[in-house]
Amino acid sequence: MRSNVPILLALSIVSLGAAAAQSAGDVGAVAYAAQGSTAATSQSSAELKWDVPKPTAYDEFFGRVAASDEMADTLEKEGKDGSRYRNDVKGMLGFNEIQMTDLREAVQRHKAETGALSKQSDTVWWDLYFKTKANREEFLKNHTETPEISRLKEKLTELGQQREDATMHVVEELKRTLGPEASAKMENWVYRSFGRNTPAAEYGQYSPLPPGAREALVRQLEKDGPKLQERMRKTWEQKEEEQELEYRQRQQDKPEVNP
Repeated sequence: MRSNVPILLALSIVSLGAAAAQSAGDVGAVAYAAQGSTAATSQSSAELKWDVPKPTAYDEFFGRVAASDEMADTLEKEGKDGSRYRNDVKGMLGFNEIQMTDLREAVQRHKAETGALSKQSDTVWWDLYFKTKANREEFLKNHTETPEISRLKEKLTELGQQREDATMHVVEELKRTLGPEASAKMENWVYRSFGRNTPAAEYGQYSPLPPGAREALVRQLEKDGPKLQERMRKTWEQKEEEQELEYRQRQQDKPEVNP
């Protein structure tokens, strides 16, 4: 599974807006969730036209579930109420406790089955990044890739396909466990939330935020947007430096090939 850091950062931002609208209470969130779960069953799975590949959408969905639980754990360890994050997906899907247990178990299986593939993909992606960066001038001049860059691209595609297959294996197992009705709810919600280019008029329809929180979030982002962009830039630069050190170490550790 991908790192949940971006999702956790987004949930942290969302919590600012939610806190600003706390006076609206949680009743609005429950009503919003009920509205979303009802609408989600109105379209059969056969009619769905995915703008995003289904495995990618389910990757995001599983990451969303995991990140919500992680945020709830963090708040509860601090002595705060984490129920808003613990129950948001449950409310939006209209799941009961048993179905949520099945979903959380699937999230853990997904993490176990895709973890090694994700790690390999990350390594290959960074190798490709630095190889491409080093050969940029040659590429711009000759418009040709080196054999090693071509090989890395092929490997990345291969690992991506293996990861998609593993993801859909977990999804199909989960659907068999949930049964057709709950599976249809989940499929429609994943499609609406992660699988399509959402129309602006519907954006936020399935948000866990109570009325007023979304407006508070927008105001918070307008205020703190530049700071968040700067933080993300610094985070990327730090990550790039760390990965470059690991990349150079991998190059040194490669066995020498005799001519």
